[in-house]
Amino acid sequence: MLASAGWDATLRIWAPDGTARVLEGHAGPVNGLAWAPAGLASAGYDGTLRLWDSRGGRVLAEFGLPQNALLALPDGVLASAGADGVVRLIGPDGTTRQELAAAPSPVLALAATPDGSTLAAASLGGGVTLWSLPEGRLRQRLDGPGLPVWALGFAGDGGTLWTGGQDGVLRHWDARTGAPLGVPLGQAVAEIAPGLDPHGARVFRACAACHALGASGENRAGPHLHGLFGRRMGSVPGYPYSERLARGDITWTPETVADLFTRGPDMVTPGTTMPVQRVGEAGDLAALLRFLQAATR
Repeated sequence: MLASAGWDATLRIWAPDGTARVLEGHAGPVNGLAWAPAGLASAGYDGTLRLWDSRGGRVLAEFGLPQNALLALPDGVLASAGADGVVRLIGPDGTTRQELAAAPSPVLALAATPDGSTLAAASLGGGVTLWSLPEGRLRQRLDGPGLPVWALGFAGDGGTLWTGGQDGVLRHWDARTGAPLGVPLGQAVAEIAPGLDPHGARVFRACAACHALGASGENRAGPHLHGLFGRRMGSVPGYPYSERLARGDITWTPETVADLFTRGPDMVTPGTTMPVQRVGEAGDLAALLRFLQAATR
């Protein structure tokens, strides 16, 4: 069987004939799935970890913070990664066995070696950490480009870790030493249109996977940003906004956008499905605003 989940708060279990059983219970986007010995597990933006079996679904653990990734380890433990940069190891009974401080920014992806002895966690800030299990010891920190890392995967022998991220590059690393291996594949070359702030363009890379800039009106995981300044929050036609953003009680100006990235979406618009992301350096924030004001016209 195949399982899928999405931002509509549902899960689907697909049969070989293409029919699907819909599972409902999460109160927001479902960001992680894993097949556990007891059934299908799911982690969501609502901060819950749920287990689905023949009797239906039940809450296995509640974290109070959005969960972005989920992984089943060989010993039956579930690894759940949160917006607070912590990876929690959850036993079959729902108890938290360990908390691994993986990053100062949200963790986006998890992977483990086939034997479960090494866990990798990738973050919005571009960092990847490697942990020895079951002791939960930090082994390595991998130095990447400083942009979000969205995907991780170990080779079959557990000796090589592959990472892919916002810069459009596939990298591979020695999982034992943390050393980079070979030449990165698919190096993306960013072209900055004339008149756009190059510093701000670099800061915007962390947003580009979810938001398009052009006048074509293309919506991605987030709504397009064309005509952003002066636009009411939650007003792009056809985009499925969260309940909070659909209220439309904020108009986007340089001041309100700066507030969003200073305090964070979780504080400015509580309940939003937007990933928690802040721009803490004043120069980066000023450059981002200059870039957006020119690029979204």
